[in-house]
Amino acid sequence: MWLRRAVRAVRVLLRPHSWSRSFATQPEILGYLEATAETHGAEKAIRYGTEVLAGHWDSDTHFWHLSTTAGTWTARAVIVATGPWHRPRYPDIPGLDGFPGAVFHSADWDHGTDLTGRRIAVVGTGASTVQFLPEIQPQAAHIDVFQSTPQWVLPKPDHPHSPRLRRFLERRPAARRLLRRLQHWTQETIGVPLRYPRVLAPLEAVARLHLRAAVPDPALREALTPRYRLGGRRLIASSTYYPALTQPNVQLRPTRVTAVHGSQVIGADGTRTTADAIILATGFHVGDLALAPRLHGLHGTALARTWADDRRAYLGTSISGARTSSPARVRSRPSSRHNSATSPPPSTTCTPAGTPHWTSRRRLKRHTTTPSSTHSAAPCTTPPAAPATTSDSRA
Repeated sequence: MWLRRAVRAVRVLLRPHSWSRSFATQPEILGYLEATAETHGAEKAIRYGTEVLAGHWDSDTHFWHLSTTAGTWTARAVIVATGPWHRPRYPDIPGLDGFPGAVFHSADWDHGTDLTGRRIAVVGTGASTVQFLPEIQPQAAHIDVFQSTPQWVLPKPDHPHSPRLRRFLERRPAARRLLRRLQHWTQETIGVPLRYPRVLAPLEAVARLHLRAAVPDPALREALTPRYRLGGRRLIASSTYYPALTQPNVQLRPTRVTAVHGSQVIGADGTRTTADAIILATGFHVGDLALAPRLHGLHGTALARTWADDRRAYLGTSISGARTSSPARVRSRPSSRHNSATSPPPSTTCTPAGTPHWTSRRRLKRHTTTPSSTHSAAPCTTPPAAPATTSDSRA
């Protein structure tokens, strides 16, 4: 009996997630993440609501010392995995502070604001607007969408998975792998023209055909047609954005917002519209690494200073002079085979002993040496055996 129960438990643990559609919605993705973290015990290593205030490399002990809002941590390696899409960019629009209604960024959605029957002004037409506009359009009385630059939008191959298909994929691992590879290589194939502009024409033709099929109005279609080559801005895929713009309660304003006077939103072309709420879809601080001024490597040099003139990283991951940080795996217990006082900490990229590294997940620029430091990267070698250390720093 206990053996059968154990086998059933293992099957449940290893059972693949059954997605309801090709591109799952936020609640399903969140549920999957929560279930996966609980199943594999990932939450034991996560410190929620904890901000890294500063990080300093100790050249004597070869350890990082991190100051956070939840205390101080010591680690042998710190990996930056903060991502670029978590710091909203708020526009400097005169009069926005005096707007009498609700104002919020799409990344910091105000769930306490009921948009039903309201007049809404949407500032920006990037990837965020493409996602939320089709969701709020049926609720709102009227929506004005202010667009400064039209986007290239490709059709999104999204469709629901029938119960029969979900059962089939759950029972056929080979079919799941085949489907995943198909999705993977579809995305990779789209990336090829971005690297070789000479073959962009077919992909641009698909986007234009998608626009023509979804938007019958020639004037609206003209306003939505980009004047730059595909790949100049972030590529977007959606099959619901264009239909939402054609609805009678949605008005595209092909101009940027220059001011807000009371409840009126004013465009650069003189357009004035009255709104009860303003949604800012104005992007993120993608190019600025928030932790860069807080992380200090060799000789106390901050990562922000190292990157002041030119951002470079050996093989896109390591920067001579330190080694990096954020919510990823943090190893804080020194290996018993290495003396932490004489051997460099383990790393994916080796440098002379005593030299820490910055390690970032973002690929920046390949090179063999870092101009901002006198240290150069060296091939990884197995360090000589050293007496076991009794030091123990926990993270």
